[in-house]
Amino acid sequence: MNYKKVLPVILMTFSLHAFASAQNNETEKNTIIQKMVNQYVEKYSNTDVKNKGEGISGIQLTVLQDGKIQTFVAGTIGHNITTPVTLENIFAWGSITDEKSIRPRKWRDVKIVQLLHMTSGIPNAINAKTIDTFWNKKTLFETNWQPNQIVEIAAKYTRSGYCKHQCFTPGTSYSYSNVNYIIADMIAEKAKKSAFDSQMQTLLKNAGVTAYYAPLKRPGTFLNGMVHGYYYDAEYSLPPVKDVPLGFDSSNTLQWSGYTSAGALIGNTQNMAQAVYKLFNGKILSENSIKVLNNDYYVNEQTGKPVSNIAQCTKKNTGNNGCFGLGVGVLHNKTLGFTWIYEGLVTGYRSIYFWAPKENTIVSISVNNIAGDNDHLVKFATDVFNMAVNNTKNLSSHLKNN
Repeated sequence: MNYKKVLPVILMTFSLHAFASAQNNETEKNTIIQKMVNQYVEKYSNTDVKNKGEGISGIQLTVLQDGKIQTFVAGTIGHNITTPVTLENIFAWGSITDEKSIRPRKWRDVKIVQLLHMTSGIPNAINAKTIDTFWNKKTLFETNWQPNQIVEIAAKYTRSGYCKHQCFTPGTSYSYSNVNYIIADMIAEKAKKSAFDSQMQTLLKNAGVTAYYAPLKRPGTFLNGMVHGYYYDAEYSLPPVKDVPLGFDSSNTLQWSGYTSAGALIGNTQNMAQAVYKLFNGKILSENSIKVLNNDYYVNEQTGKPVSNIAQCTKKNTGNNGCFGLGVGVLHNKTLGFTWIYEGLVTGYRSIYFWAPKENTIVSISVNNIAGDNDHLVKFATDVFNMAVNNTKNLSSHLKNN
C-alpha cells in the first residue's frame, strides 16, 4: 500500500467528516436556541401576572461567539400588529446607560466613583413612594424633562423622610439608582464643556458601533424600525400612575427625556453584542479604562463593600447578587470564570447581556416590556448562554424535552 498517497486521502476524509460534524452540531444548537426564543414569546406574551405573563409582543436575541454572530427573533413589533420582529428592528437598551436648588447635605460627600458603584445613597426619582406625589401621565410621558429637574425630584424624596432603603450615608451600602448616572452625565458635561449626547455619539462613531443616543426628545426618525414598548409597570412592579392605562404604548412619548445617560441608547441586539465586545476589548474607552473594568474595582451588591479580588464575586459570597462597579455587574464561578452581566430597563423595554471572556461568548436579548417581579428574562438568558457554550452535549435530548 502506498501510504504517501493514502494518508492525505485519509486525513482529508477525516477533516471533511469533522467539519460536517461541527456544522451539524452548530445547526442543531441554533435550532434549539430558535425554539427556546419561540417558546419565550409563546409563554410570556400574555398579560396575566398569575399566568406568568410579561405582556411582551416580541423578542430579539443575539449570540456573538468566537467572532461569529447569529440573531434569533420571534413575535411581532407590537400587540395587535402582524409585522414580525426582524434583526433590523431596534429596542431601547435601558441603563446598559435645578442647579440653584439646595441638595441634601449628605450628597455633598458623594464621590464620582460612588455614583458609578451605586453606593452613593442617592435614590431613584421614579419609585413607589414618589408615584403619587410627582408622577401622572403628563409628567411621566409628556414632559420634556431636563436632567437637573429629575435630580431635584430625587432630592425632594431624600428630604421627605420616607426614603429608607435607597437613602444612606455614601459608601455604606448598595442600591441601584438611575439618578446616579444622570448626575455623572452632568459632571461629564461640565468637565468636557460639551453636551453629553455629543460625547456619546462621538464615542459610538469612533468605535464603529451602530447605536443611537436619543435623550431629551422623542426617538423620532428611529420609530419606523423601533419595536413598540408597552407600559405595564403598574401591573408588575409599581403602583398605578394616574391616567396611564395598562398597555399604554410608550414608544412615541417624551419619556426619553427623563433617562438621558440612564437609558437613552437604542439599537438592535447585534449592535449591543458588538458594543459590549468592543467595550471590554478597548475599542470604545481608553486602555486604562479597560484595565479598570477588568480589575478589582467592584463592590459586593449585598453589602456595598469593596471586594479585594473579583474572584470573590460569587453567588455564595454576594447573596446571589454578584458585584457591581463603574456601571457593570460581574459574577465569578469555577467553570466560566468571570461573566459580566447587565440588565437595562426603560418603560416599555428590557434588555440584558452576558459576556464570558473565557468562552469568548456574548448573549444579548431585548423584549418590549418591563416585567418587575415577573421577569423571566435573566433565567432565559442563562439557559441560552449555557446552550451556546455547551459543547453540543445532550443537544438531541434537549430538543426532545423542549
